Order: sequence, then C-alpha cells, then structure tokens
Amino acid sequence: MPLKVISSNPARKCAGALALPWLPSRSAAKGTQAFAFGDWKGYYTSRFADVYESWPLDTANLFLSPRFLASEEEGLPAQLRPRYLVLENDRGPFAWVALQVVTFRALDNIRDQEVWKGLWGKTKRFFARFGNYRILICGHLFIPGEHGWHVREGEETRQAFLRRLGPMLKRIARHEGASVVLCKDFEEPLPFASGGGLHEMNFQPNMIFDLRPQWKTFDDYLEAMSSKYRIRARRAFKKSEGLLFKELTLSQIELLAGELASLYRNIVEAAGFSLVCAGPEYFVELKRSLGPDFQITACYQDDALAGFYSTIRNGGDLEAHFIGFLPELNRSHQIYLNMLYRMVEQGIHSRMNRVVFARTALEIKSSVGAVARPARVYLAHVNPFLNCLLPYAVRLVEPKEEWTPGTRFGKREKGSPICLFPILALRSPEVCASWASLPVGNPSYIMAILSSCKSQFRQRSNAPKVGNTRNLKIERTRRRKSTHNRTRGGRFALVGTLTSLYHFSRRVSGLPGLLLPGLGYSGIGGCIPAFGSHPDRRPAD
Repeated sequence: MPLKVISSNPARKCAGALALPWLPSRSAAKGTQAFAFGDWKGYYTSRFADVYESWPLDTANLFLSPRFLASEEEGLPAQLRPRYLVLENDRGPFAWVALQVVTFRALDNIRDQEVWKGLWGKTKRFFARFGNYRILICGHLFIPGEHGWHVREGEETRQAFLRRLGPMLKRIARHEGASVVLCKDFEEPLPFASGGGLHEMNFQPNMIFDLRPQWKTFDDYLEAMSSKYRIRARRAFKKSEGLLFKELTLSQIELLAGELASLYRNIVEAAGFSLVCAGPEYFVELKRSLGPDFQITACYQDDALAGFYSTIRNGGDLEAHFIGFLPELNRSHQIYLNMLYRMVEQGIHSRMNRVVFARTALEIKSSVGAVARPARVYLAHVNPFLNCLLPYAVRLVEPKEEWTPGTRFGKREKGSPICLFPILALRSPEVCASWASLPVGNPSYIMAILSSCKSQFRQRSNAPKVGNTRNLKIERTRRRKSTHNRTRGGRFALVGTLTSLYHFSRRVSGLPGLLLPGLGYSGIGGCIPAFGSHPDRRPAD
C-alpha cells in the first residue's frame, strides 16, 4: 500500500505523490508527521505528548498505557528512543503502535566469544564488521510479549492492519534512516508476513509459568512438585539463609539507582547477546510512573546490597523484569534460583494467573515450572536484495542455547491409580480403562500391557530436545544411545510386567492372577502394589 507523506517540502511532496521511498533521515523526526496509508491517515511522532489526546486510556495492556509510555520516554537510554504511530479511518483513531529505534553493532552487541572462535568464527567476525544497523522495533525492547500495538475495532480491521503492517513499518524505517525492521514476540504466526517481506526468525522462546488456581500458598506449589525438584528447591532455600530480601520504596530506589544499574550491568555483560543496557534513571522513572505495579526487591548480605529483581503487574500477568546480582554470590547461595522462586511466591500471593519469566536462562527457569512458549520474531530489510539475504546473515551470528525440559509436577495426586509398572511410571486412565474391558486371563490383556510398555519407552527415548543441534555427530550418537535404551528398556519392561503380575496374583485374592476376571479402573488403582509395597500405601516421593 503506497505511503504518502503530507509535507511542505517540495521534494517530499514529489516522493509521496510518486509513492517513492523516503530519503533516509540522519536525525530523528521532530514534531508530528502526518501520513496517508492508502485510505488510512497516520500520525507519527517522537514525543508521546503529541499523541496523548488520541491515545486510548481504556486499554487493558499496561505496556500500551500512557503512564508506562511516558515513563519509558523519560527513562530509556539515549541509544534507544521511542516513537508513536496513530492510525485513523473515516470513524476516527482505531490503531495505536508503540515503536522504538536502536542501533545494532554485531561486534559490540554479541559478547559470546564462542561465536568468533575457530576458522568459521573468524569468517563470521569479518562479515560482522559490516553488521551495523539502525533498527526500527515494533514493540518494547525491554519487555517480552506482544505489546507493540492495539487495534480497537473488529477482526476484519485487525486483519487489514496486520496485512499492511510490514509495508508501513518499512516506509517509516526509511524515514528514520533505519535499514532493518523488527516485529517482536507475536504469539500466533503473522498470516501476512511473507506478503509484507517479513521473515520469521527462530529466536529463544518466552518462558511462562501458568499458576494453578488451587495454589493458595507457596507450600501448595511445593507440594505439587515432584520429589526431585522439591528437594532441589529446599536445598536452594537452605543456601540462601544468610540473605535478606526487602522491597524498595521510591526514595530507596532513587538512593540506590546507581548500584542497581551496576548489578544489572553484570548480567548484561555476561550474556551472549544484548542490544542496549538500561541506566539508573530507568528504574526511578518506572517506579515513579507505575507505583505499586512495579516492584524492586533488593537482596542484602551483611547489610550490603548483593542483588535485586524487579517485577511488573500487567493485568493477570506478573512480568519478571530486570535482575542483577554478584556472580560469586550466585555460586555460593544460588541467589538467581531463589529469586525465581520468590517471583513464583509473589505471583501466588497476588493471585496472578501466570508468571512471565521472559527469555534467557531457559533451563533454570524450566526447573521452577516455566514452559517455553514460542515468541515469533519477524525481520525485514528495507533493501529488497539484502532482505533476501537477511535470514542467512542472522543465523550466522545467532547465539544458541540448548536445554532439556522436564516434568516438574509429576507427583501422584490423591485418589489417582497406583502405577501398575513402577519402571514405566504409567498413569494413563485411558490405558487402564482399555485393560479393564478385557478379562485378565485373556491373552489380549497381556498383549495390551506389553504394547503399552513398548510405546511408553519409545515415546521417552524419542522425546526431542528443545534447541537447535547443528553437530551431526552428536545427533547420531544420541540416536544410537536412544536405540540402545529402547532395547534395554524393553527387557526391563518385561521384568516389571511379570513382577507386577506376580504380586497381583499373590495379594489380591491368593489365586493365580491370570485366572481372575477383569477389574474396573478403580480396582486396578486400589489393588495393584508397586514392587511388593502395601496395597494402600502411596509410593514414596
């Protein structure tokens, strides 16, 4: 859709009339620029005060509210500046977009030295010298999630907005002198991305922890954990006994702003990749504007500030924000893991629906219960030729992080059936119900059991890892081990089956188990012991 600029400059009038791309602007746009996006009108500015009267005040998203946007304008660092776009149709304003402009330098922003090692790393380093871009971001760089735009009208208008989003941002990027457009953290695939010249990139997922409604206290959360992770949590609590956590007021944040920024910088510099680092004024402005919705909890050791974590309440979500601590204290006191547990506790006490842990440190966040959710990122270059090469260039320098998710809440609930085969940890009501329909003496009963054993081991051995694996040799080794485990697991499954059937026949009625009639689902759950344990005793955690 052609983008026409309404300007008094004759050159820009001509460019707009011919629907030509704008000439790059070396400086940020000052004041309000009025545009025409086909049958839509647009107002684009670098100051929130210029669009405040037309900005929606009733949006449920805190990150698109005037008080948050105003705080960002005052607190963001100089190399990251906000922009605002309002779209109007014949019925008035209907769409609002929060944008940011930042400069990316590959050699400076990618701090993971493993990327540059070896002959291939030196080659990537050579090409990274030319990787300096001014980037237009749709959304908030410091906030994960789909918080960059809001459309008030129906689904048809929303689809039309998404269809025009790519071309609109490219035109605005040319006006800003930006060469790359980044649309971040879409929860669903953008249906018109390819038509707008946007490329979906595979970046780290967003770690989100859905809190269960039945958890009234933090102890309920711990009790729901499997034994392995509950023991790990209590071990972390014991290591943090010498630490004192305290929520900071606005005056305390103003006093400690420099120390908070220094602790946060420790984490940024240790990370493999970052675009920009927030300064001390960011924390102060955010607390001043958001009040109780923004909390900073400081960690003290011997009356000295040793770390902090911050959270933002956005409706039913508790958003984990910036964090900082002394690296040596993390090794001795597991301070980072304790901070994650305290965020979960805060979310439970505040009756939140979920805790959003954002990206990075995926495995340790998974250990407290967070689940990876895709946060789709779309990139585009304003130059059509370079836009075709952009996905390959990003993959050359993209940092990788491999991790393995696990089950954190695998504890058996009260009243659930005891596992028929302890080795398999099989608690499938559907499988037990299918067994109940067959007489125990029927050969199909035994075949159903053995088939379930085989399928369970196959599922476990073929469970994919989350992350990108480029080393084919490691992948082949993993597959060989997986095949070996399946073969060995089948033998153990047979032993477990025969052992369970033996105890079944010994303890239920004293008769051979294969001669008994089929039992209902509740009968299986209540009578089958696990390796000789008492029938009414729950298996140990």
